[in-house]
Amino acid sequence: MKKSFILLLLFSLSFFVYANEKGLSINAYGGIAFPLQPNIYDGWSEPYNELPYLYTVENRYNDSIFTSYGIELGYYFLRSSGIYISYETSNKVYDAKYIGKYPLLKSPNILRTLEVDDTIKFEIFESSIGFKHKYVNNKHLFGETFLGITVFHGTPTFMKDITVSESKDHKSVSLKDIEFFDKHYSTLGLNIGINLYKKFIKGIMFGFIVKYVYGNFKIEKEGRDDFIIPIQSVKTMISLRYSI
Repeated sequence: MKKSFILLLLFSLSFFVYANEKGLSINAYGGIAFPLQPNIYDGWSEPYNELPYLYTVENRYNDSIFTSYGIELGYYFLRSSGIYISYETSNKVYDAKYIGKYPLLKSPNILRTLEVDDTIKFEIFESSIGFKHKYVNNKHLFGETFLGITVFHGTPTFMKDITVSESKDHKSVSLKDIEFFDKHYSTLGLNIGINLYKKFIKGIMFGFIVKYVYGNFKIEKEGRDDFIIPIQSVKTMISLRYSI
């Protein structure tokens, strides 16, 4: 048993020694990301002022291009195969519009509309682990494909509830307060991509990364439908890599 373990260890080490660009690599990168589901809708209906008349709220969020940056630690244990761990931060910005429709107390068929524009900003943090494979490695170029599992975590500060005030003549309503979600959420997703580097001096490369990420935040709301926040995007980033 002990001899078999030693042989297996020597066999594994032989792959490590044979590997090109063997050992550790540190990769710092940053760039922009394009959301694949830029429009999100959230809405509900509830009794207004404890009366049997319902008011409705429609929240519309428009995601835009955002920045993303991170750092990665990689390790090649075979000639063309390795593993990596990474930590990344994405800065999300949503243009939000809240549209509330409130029944007139004496004539519930008449609805008064309140519209509020807002900007939602929060960060999504991505902790990933996965495998990578070299598809090119020559004197001038170095390229990899990769696939990994990602844990997304953050505090999505979308609107949780809205309260309004009646005008004295009850012909209109005005904004009284907006309550936002303040709970930290986490979810499991994946990432897949490709990179290509230009070699400069020994151990230092400069290149670009194209990556697709997939995931969803699921916010459970009591008495209402769950609010699903998609995290699908394509990221294009420049990168500086140093191999030890």
